[in-house]
Amino acid sequence: MPLPPADGKRRIGLALPSTMLSPMEAPDLAAAGRHAPAAWQPTIGALVEIGRHAIVPRPFGALLWQALTGLTYLSAHSDLDLLWPCATGVPAGLLDRIGAVADTAPMRIDGEILLPDGTGVQWRELRDAPEGGSVVAKSLDRVALVPAAALRASIRR
Repeated sequence: MPLPPADGKRRIGLALPSTMLSPMEAPDLAAAGRHAPAAWQPTIGALVEIGRHAIVPRPFGALLWQALTGLTYLSAHSDLDLLWPCATGVPAGLLDRIGAVADTAPMRIDGEILLPDGTGVQWRELRDAPEGGSVVAKSLDRVALVPAAALRASIRR
């Protein structure tokens, strides 16, 4: 578990019996976004709106830790880290809509598109890969360079 930046971002390892743990639903971007700085609110609102019409983004990283703990994890240099789970394929226009919001955001919007098979691809790399180019695709058991064209073929028309 990472500590907040003010505490040195040290990592603390915990060992607990599984009976002490209980699963919980992670907050979506709308819920976690309430813990973000005021300057981020218009960007978060625009991303939540994209989610209403396509795929609901899930935060991770500093915003998620801040929302879960109430401690200050976000700084002036923090990225907004998001997962876009695309269970039925990437909706047409999703990458460009994220990009349009990112172009005017006060922070860097980072994160991954999660494809139906669980593979994660950085959204900006997939959008910007040149024709014939490859992108890094990560899954639970491997990391591979995959032709961007093959992944773009999964975008719903």
